[in-house]
Amino acid sequence: MSQPYGSAYEKSIHQSWHLYERTVRVLRGRAQDPAFAARGYVQGLLDPAIVADVRAALQSADFMLLDADDSRPGFRRSEKVRKVGKILNAGHRYYRLGAAQLSALGRMLERLRVPIAEAIGSPWRVLNLRALETLPSAEAMGPNTWHGDGFPPEILKVMVYFTPAGADSGTTEFRLDDRTTALIEGPAGTWVLFKNSTVIHRGIPPRTANRVAVEITLTPSLTFNLDPLVGGLNATYPEYPWSLNPAMRLLTERAVAPLRERFRSNGGGPSAHANGGRAATSKLSKPPKTAKALQPSKGSTEEKPAKAAPDQGRQALLEAKLLFEILLAETERGLCFRTNLGFEVFDVLAERGDGFL
Repeated sequence: MSQPYGSAYEKSIHQSWHLYERTVRVLRGRAQDPAFAARGYVQGLLDPAIVADVRAALQSADFMLLDADDSRPGFRRSEKVRKVGKILNAGHRYYRLGAAQLSALGRMLERLRVPIAEAIGSPWRVLNLRALETLPSAEAMGPNTWHGDGFPPEILKVMVYFTPAGADSGTTEFRLDDRTTALIEGPAGTWVLFKNSTVIHRGIPPRTANRVAVEITLTPSLTFNLDPLVGGLNATYPEYPWSLNPAMRLLTERAVAPLRERFRSNGGGPSAHANGGRAATSKLSKPPKTAKALQPSKGSTEEKPAKAAPDQGRQALLEAKLLFEILLAETERGLCFRTNLGFEVFDVLAERGDGFL
C-alpha cells in the first residue's frame, strides 16, 4: 500500500530513485541474496591485510568537525545538524580524507565489489563515503537511537568496522520484522550491508576504546563505479539519480528549486516514512490544475497577475517518469540502444523515425 509523502518535492525524489532502480533491474538485475532480501542486512569480513592498510591510512589523517554546510552541490543534507552538530562533534571524530586515505579506501571498495553485488543482485556505485570514530562519551541521541534514515529505499548503506564490532567495542543493532533484534559482532574488518531506510537500527557506542568505522552509501547501478566519492560530512545522498552531473542537474534545477525552498522553509527534512511507500504505476498522472489568478482590489493600479504555473515539482516528477518509462519501453521491446544511467548524461541511441531525443 502506498504511503503519503511529506511533499511533492519528496515525492519527486523518491519516484525518480524508484524508477532509476527499476531501470537497473530491467537491464542488469538478477535475484538478490535470499538472506539479504528476507532480513534486510548481510554481514561479511574483510581480510586482515586490507584492514591494516586502511587503519594505517586513517592514522595519518587529520580530524575535522561536522559542519551543517559541508555537502557538495547535488547532495541533500540534514538540517538537523544545525541543532545537534555540537553534540555529535563531542561524541565523534570525523576523518579528513585526503589522497592517501582515498587510495586505501578505494582498495577496500574493490574487495567489496563482488560480495555486495551478489547481495543486491546488480552492479553498484558509491554515492558517499565518511570515516569516523565514535567515542565512549557519545550520547544516546540521533544515530544512536532507533531510527530509519528516510532515504529512498533504493539507496543502501555499508558500515565497515576497523575495530572489533560488539556491545563493548561499539557496533550497530537492527530491529527486525519479527520484533527480534540483531547485534553485529565480529573482529576488525567486519562489515554489514543493510537497508538503512527500511530496517530500523541504531548505533551502539563503545564502552572503552574508540570505535573506528567507515560508512558507505551506495545504490544499484548499470555499471560498477567504486571511486571513493566524498559528498561531505553532512551530505546524505544525491538529490536525484542524475544530480551529480552538472548538465543533468540544470535540467531540473529551475523546476525543483522553488519547491525545495518551500519545503525547507516549512521545516522539512528527510522523509519520515521508513519504507518510501509509493504507488506502483506505469501511467503518468495528470498534472494539477493551474491555480486561479489573484484579482486586484478595486482602484488598484497594479496589473492583473498572470495565472500561476502548474506545480513545478510535480512537472519535474512527470518529466523524470516519462524519461524512465521511455527507456524501459525501449528495453522491453528489444530495440537497439545503449544507456549509461546515473551521474552521466543519458546517452540513448535508438533507431526511431520520430526524432527521439
